Amino acid sequence: MHQVLFIRLLKEKTNDGFKQIYDAYSCKLYSFILQVTDDEEKTSRLLSDTFLKIWNELPVIKLNNPTPFLFLLQKTSAVILEDAGNPDVMKIRIVNSIKQIRTQDTSLKVIVPLHSQTIFSSGEIMPRPSA
Repeated sequence: MHQVLFIRLLKEKTNDGFKQIYDAYSCKLYSFILQVTDDEEKTSRLLSDTFLKIWNELPVIKLNNPTPFLFLLQKTSAVILEDAGNPDVMKIRIVNSIKQIRTQDTSLKVIVPLHSQTIFSSGEIMPRPSA
């Protein structure tokens, strides 16, 4: 889904538009969450929680990412970390899963240079502080 369409659908906040976003990204996000949690029941719940969080935040969402999928990965990571009993372990699993996605999706290689990034408790991918 093109970023302009994605942003328009988010701003319209209609059921049909949100369904288009869900249909376009839910399978990829489900795979990502399952890879991190290794639990199908938890994965289904976290996927629902992710889209519910996005729906509830629509009035105040700011898109700081160059791609819709990266935006959704950040939101999904935040939901996973909020649910995690051990956030440090989940951060490692999230980073490893994103690295694997980067291997499969070459368009993300330029956007997410993970060798210099980490995931903080907010779930956002942020540059690691300089030493």
